[in-house]
Amino acid sequence: RDESASPSVLGYEIVAHLGSGSLGDVKLGVCPRTGERVAIKMVDRAKASARQLEQSDNEVCALRALAGAPHCLQLKAADARTAETRPAAPRGEPAREVFALVTEFAEYGDLFELIDAGGAFSEPAAKAIMRQLIAGLRAFDGRGVVAHRDLKPENLLVRGDGELVVADFNLSAHSNVDDARTPERERRRRAAIHRDALLHSACGSRSYMAPEVLSGAD
Repeated sequence: RDESASPSVLGYEIVAHLGSGSLGDVKLGVCPRTGERVAIKMVDRAKASARQLEQSDNEVCALRALAGAPHCLQLKAADARTAETRPAAPRGEPAREVFALVTEFAEYGDLFELIDAGGAFSEPAAKAIMRQLIAGLRAFDGRGVVAHRDLKPENLLVRGDGELVVADFNLSAHSNVDDARTPERERRRRAAIHRDALLHSACGSRSYMAPEVLSGAD
């Protein structure tokens, strides 16, 4: 690999394409100083809808609130408006402006991929997975995260040591909507509006939705 020709974002070199989601592409990145591997979610601002950008910001806010929380994906860096540097791009071509979100890299991928490749888990393994999932959800309490709202095997990642982490918080409901410079009273007012709006709207993945949510019942 010619590192000098590798595109980069937020100081991380992009070395491979991992997949695509509802918000954008996910790349495998490497820190040139330490060699640490990371996952980089990039949303092309020129093509993204306002809703996609809002959901990206929503995910960053939730991940910041969950910094250090057990069994929750950990955020390393984020920027709502940054450039993807491409050394090999033709001279004069403008850099692509993206919303970039850098997180830890889960070496074993998501739970759906593991089930698809190896079939059903044994009962002890399933119990271990559920214990870790419950621990991750319990970590929401006290950190301002009300609900994930899109729990499914595809959004549960597995680290290299086998530990499960909850990921993809773009649809989550939380109160971490402003920075510390915002007055507390205003933060609470905005948080209440944010929370109420989210918890009264239907969202998630249709294949995993409850029947009453799909039908639009209260």
